[in-house]
Amino acid sequence: MCSLSIASLNVNGLTTPKKRRIILQKLRKENIQLALLQETHLNDQEHEKLKKLGFRNTYYSSYKQGRKQGVAILFSNKTNFETDKVIKGKDGQYIIVKGRMGDAVLTIVNVYAPPESDKQFFKSLFNVIAVEAEGICGGDFNVALNFGLDTTSVHKHKKTVTKFVKISIEELGLIDVWRILNPHKKDYTHYSASHKVHSGIDYFFISKSDIGRVEEYKIEGADVSDHNILHMKINISNRKKQTTWRLNVGILNTEANIKDIKTDIKQYLEENDNRAVDPTVLWDTLKAVMRGKLIAKTTWLRKNRNKMYEEYSKKLKELEQHAWRRPTHAQREQASSTQRTPSWDSNQGILTMRRRW
Repeated sequence: MCSLSIASLNVNGLTTPKKRRIILQKLRKENIQLALLQETHLNDQEHEKLKKLGFRNTYYSSYKQGRKQGVAILFSNKTNFETDKVIKGKDGQYIIVKGRMGDAVLTIVNVYAPPESDKQFFKSLFNVIAVEAEGICGGDFNVALNFGLDTTSVHKHKKTVTKFVKISIEELGLIDVWRILNPHKKDYTHYSASHKVHSGIDYFFISKSDIGRVEEYKIEGADVSDHNILHMKINISNRKKQTTWRLNVGILNTEANIKDIKTDIKQYLEENDNRAVDPTVLWDTLKAVMRGKLIAKTTWLRKNRNKMYEEYSKKLKELEQHAWRRPTHAQREQASSTQRTPSWDSNQGILTMRRRW
């Protein structure tokens, strides 16, 4: 299989058998191979019923306290998907499924962010997404990322949250597929009758490097829900598994770096370990956060070492030129001393500084 036909839809409740049948029949009729559904309002037992309607590979996260929220990822019976890992957010707000479809390695993220979602909610969500590597992320985020194009409202709401989401998406290396393909076009995915406002709050996010794989993207009519269906067709051939990252242990050679790492770990646990998060998710997320910090740290150290090497090289060249023009004994000694101070270890790719005692 080369192309994957994906749909994302906030269904605004699937509590009646009739509505479940109508929506899933529509998905089958349009040959949807992968569906991301938000606000299913179903418990675990009711989610299981979706498997009998042409989507036996169904994964879900349910709200535990009543008929609200809930997300589900459905693979049609025509697809051959093998699951490796499933991660469920609490209260039916997101679900992540990792697996393989032929030779393609896939990570699918389905998100429902309730209207009251704050910065902390999105921070926890993006931390988990960072752990599980890049993939296809879709759903109802309940924020309009581009105020001028994504909403007809004249009032800016949730500015802090919206800004945080935009920055986080960028830091994860993800892009809003619709906006990249339609940089100046206005189209919307939801109409609020109470506020008389159209908004584009439903998205597909993918890695920047995968934008060339998108074969089709369209926003369909809102015929079965108060949200429009997003339909994307993407080429998934030759998506190989990412290589494992390894720590440059040289960063642990100084007490200052070790102290910084301990401080970062302590701070992360104080901010995120509220005893409500699954310990496995907390541990995996911590590793991802620290990986990012360590990569940034080693990059900064490497740049500083390169800069130091360049400064010494420049100084040596200047002293040599002075020595050529005015060959005094003192200048020869200074040039010789500078020449012996730094050395570039080509095998390790790091600058080592020697001291003469």
